[in-house]
Amino acid sequence: MLHLRKVLGFFAAIGLATASFASEGGGVAPSAAKLIDFGNGWAITNSMATGWATSLVLITLILVAVRKPQILPGKAQAVFESLLEALRDLFEPIVGKKAFPAAFPLLVTFFIFILMHNWMGLLPGVGTVG
Repeated sequence: MLHLRKVLGFFAAIGLATASFASEGGGVAPSAAKLIDFGNGWAITNSMATGWATSLVLITLILVAVRKPQILPGKAQAVFESLLEALRDLFEPIVGKKAFPAAFPLLVTFFIFILMHNWMGLLPGVGTVG
């Protein structure tokens, strides 16, 4: 019983400390930082720049991996094909065989972009620009 009180007291102290830090007005802004402001509500934010960088990295990687597709694939092409096959096996039972050919390119694009965009957020300095 005494051990439980200590644990609950510890978590309560952490919660109070977090609440006091949040009430000081510091923390993360809810909107993305503007890098270039064109006025009239048009701006380039750091989130947009990160999305463009993610797209550029993905396009470059795919072009390098599958520059000249071969019947007997090299290492990069084999990795890319394995990724697509794994995603096909994941999405086909969910979407269904009938709608799968039309939905697969869109689903794969969203999945890979969101995954890479989130992973880029783990790199030091990516979210602090602006």
